[in-house]
Amino acid sequence: MKYILPILFVVMSLCCYGLEVDSTVSVNQARQPHRSTLFSLGVGFGDYYRSHPTYTLPAGFKAGNTTGFQPLNVRLEYGLNLHFALSASMYFNRFEYNYSEVFSGNGWSFTRFQSNSFSLFGGGVGAVWYPALNVRMPNIEPFIQVGLSLNNIRQTAVPQGDSTTSAATHRVSPVLKIGGRYFFSSSRNAGIYLELGYDRQSIVNIGFTAKLSRKKGRHLRL
Repeated sequence: MKYILPILFVVMSLCCYGLEVDSTVSVNQARQPHRSTLFSLGVGFGDYYRSHPTYTLPAGFKAGNTTGFQPLNVRLEYGLNLHFALSASMYFNRFEYNYSEVFSGNGWSFTRFQSNSFSLFGGGVGAVWYPALNVRMPNIEPFIQVGLSLNNIRQTAVPQGDSTTSAATHRVSPVLKIGGRYFFSSSRNAGIYLELGYDRQSIVNIGFTAKLSRKKGRHLRL
């Protein structure tokens, strides 16, 4: 958490700075970014499900470490106009909850180590708002995303009583994120992004963005 708050402050500062329009720049020079279909591929940090297991260990079980990969996400944004886009996302997450079970009786005891494989595949839809043109830092584009996601979760060995069982659940979660992109050039064909917020997946996402198609740009009207 101590790393998340400074990152949030930086992202919000960039987004607020992106709302400023320098009045000394002429209307013909201040062009809005081209609205496009954008493809984004990212990795998440601050995994919700790693820190919030969907079950409580019964008596006789002891929690171990968690191993596996970071959450992955893919998103497409289809620009409706210069400030709004529709988004479609896919999520993938897989890791192992490791734990142990202690058996004892008649003066003997032994420990059995087990792993519960957690896998998540989900999708979501939403809307993205691009606040304004940033004429001072034209390669930076702030954005805010809202939407809903459906997560399909499967687990192979959920502790239950003195044994384990498989489980499958489906959860609908709200999505609210704030972030920004940095494009490598003025053509805005590729760049990197950072976002944070809530989607019941990960708190922070970083990744790569590429433009798949181009729409004709317009002049900024003041």
